[in-house]
Formats: sequence, structure tokens, C-alpha cells
Amino acid sequence: MTFNPQKISLSSYDCSVTGRKEAATTVTLCFTHVMKSTQAKGGISAQVNYTLLLDSAVTVTRAVFSRQPDTRTTSRSMELSQGQKCAPHTILLPECVEDSLTPLRVSLSYSLQGNPVLSEDTRTSYAEEVPFQKNCGRDEVCEDDLRLAINFSGVTQLVVGTLSDINVTVSVKSLQDDSYNTRVLIPFPVGLSYRLSLVERNKKVTVLCTTLEGQRVVSCAVNRPLLRPNTTVVFLVGFHVSSTADLKDSLLMEANITSDNKDSANNRRTSSAKIDVLYAIYVTVNGLEESSKYYNFTSEDSTIQHIYRVNNLGQRSLPLTVIFHLPTRLGEASVWEKISISSSEPEVTSCTMKEATEGAKNAGEIINKSPVFNCSVGWCVRAECQIRQLEAQHSMIFTINGTVTKNWTT
Repeated sequence: MTFNPQKISLSSYDCSVTGRKEAATTVTLCFTHVMKSTQAKGGISAQVNYTLLLDSAVTVTRAVFSRQPDTRTTSRSMELSQGQKCAPHTILLPECVEDSLTPLRVSLSYSLQGNPVLSEDTRTSYAEEVPFQKNCGRDEVCEDDLRLAINFSGVTQLVVGTLSDINVTVSVKSLQDDSYNTRVLIPFPVGLSYRLSLVERNKKVTVLCTTLEGQRVVSCAVNRPLLRPNTTVVFLVGFHVSSTADLKDSLLMEANITSDNKDSANNRRTSSAKIDVLYAIYVTVNGLEESSKYYNFTSEDSTIQHIYRVNNLGQRSLPLTVIFHLPTRLGEASVWEKISISSSEPEVTSCTMKEATEGAKNAGEIINKSPVFNCSVGWCVRAECQIRQLEAQHSMIFTINGTVTKNWTT
């Protein structure tokens, strides 16, 4: 089995030209008929039946035989007498060949029909390969020139607990020779997990991303096994963001691109992108039903009590400052005195009273029109309660007690 030419030329599988069928090579089969039996007399002939198959181990059709209809197999018969007889078969490339790294394999199987028979040590199957010419310039040494750039797909900040996904847009350019087994490696931190990949531009190019076993790295094969020159690929890599992820103040993603080629000298094989990180909180403060609803001036007990629940409904523990504004005076008259604040977990809280802020100058007039005593009318004390750490899905109770005077009502 011989091929002419012995390499499939670059012009035969040039993807820039569509709608043509280029003769790639011609495979010539030659059978030599030799009689081993010494008792045979006269001329002996035999009929050989054979089948040729292209790319037996490949599912995608890259080449066909020239006989109609175009198929990857052809079967023929040949009458043999002693000596050698040959038959040529032209191989066509009907479409753009994406994989020109793997040689084209031609498999042969044959048998004899009738007499004589084949000897027991005769091989009845055979295979040869014809390589594709590399697009590597005159020196036949493939030095690719790969350029990589990544960004966060237009997102300017990541809010952990609100956004469950973050996407990285990856742009790959191949500018020089054929690039073999091109791949982009993207490490990712704890709190993120790889979710999906999607080609956004140049749909003819395939991108297959997987996480490397035992590593927090996504490896994306770009049009494996061959990325042609003057090709740009843009694809998206999506990550899931855990609601409990701790990414500090920013998320830095770094990526690099590599291949099986001899590295060319450029500094664009790495790229990075950085995004600010915020954290969503879900904290509520509610007054409880146990709080004082009214005050009876005829009662001997002059205590007023307000009870509040601070509830962390989020997914992460966090320090908090809870501020209470407490009305204490109306003009010069004291209203609420001897105020104290306690919490259900005093070991992690501390409260301090700040200076009182002055109320309205015409507080009496306002009260007469609308009998509501609050910080827009009276003097108020600002109480700041520090919670060192409020655990996720946990709540804390604050109780505010004080005595109410009677002389301010006269």
C-alpha cells in the first residue's frame, strides 16, 4: 500500500475554501501472487476480494473515496495471476478537516475466492497512515502565537449571597502556526465551583471544559486537537458562588494558555481579572408584643419596657451595631428616666449611651396638635449596642427599661 502524495497537502484541507472536494491523495494497492505449492502445474489465477476503510476508529467523516456515492468504504475484486497487480483509489476531502493532527488511517481486509487458497501465515488485514501537512511555515516547526484575555463579562462587583453565579469571558487568539492541544487553565478559589462553558463567538470551534481531578482548576480544551492560525474564539466559563463563600474584599481570577507546541516568545499567554466583592446581609429588628402598650398614670409602677428582637436571617455570621434612639425629655421636663438596656446574650454584647440631642423648640405646640412623643419632638439619647458576632439564622433579644415621670404632663 503506497500513497501519492505521501502527505496530504495544506491546500487540500484549507478551511477558508468551502464547497469543494479536493483530491487529497491516491492510495495504490498492489497484490503479489506467489505459488507456494511445488506440485501445481500450469498457470494459476485467483480472485481476490478486498475492502478499504478510511478512519476506522473515527466517528466523524474526514475523507471519502471518489467513487459515487461518497463513502468511507470501497469494495473491489481483482483477478490475479502470478506476479503483481495494482489498483489505485483516489481519496477526497469533502469538507473542512478540523482534525489534521491525527493521520488519515486506511485499513485493508481481503480474501481469496475459490482455488487456490491462502497459506495459513498470510495476513488478511493491513493498515497504513498518511499524515496531513502541518501549517508550520517553511521550517516545519510549529511555533504558535497564542493570545489570552479574560474579564468578568461586564459585571463590576460580586455580591455574595445575592448573585449565585459569576461568569468569566475568555478570548483566545491564534496568530501564527497551527496550535496543537491548546488549553486554557483557570484556577478558582474555595467558595466557587465550575458550572458550565459556552462558546459565544465562532460556533465552528469546540470548547470542552472540565475540572482537573483533585485540583481547583478548570481546564478548557480549545478545538482539540488543532487550533488553526488566524482564529479567534470567545467562550464563557460559569462558576457557582456559594452563599457562604469568604472571598475577602475582591476576587482575582488568573488564567493561562498553553499547548503542545514549542512555546513562542510572547507575554500574552496569561491574563487576569479582578472584581470587588460585597456580602449580602439579611438582618431584621422587630418590636415584640411583650413591650409596654400604654402607661396608666394612676398605677404605682412607673416602669415602661420595650423589647426588640434582632434576627440574622442570612447565611453568614457577622458583627453588628444596633442603635436605639430613646426620647428622655420634653423641653425642660424629664419624661423617661433611669434607662437601662440588657440583652439575652450579655457575653457578646455591650451598650453605651451617647449625649442627648435637643428636641423641637415648640415641642409643647406639637404635642398638643399630635400627642406622639418621639425624637422629632423631645430630647433623645442615642444608645449603641455592639454585637461581637451574631451567628447565621440566630436572633438576640434587647430589653429597654426606664421609669416614666408624671410632672411633664401638667
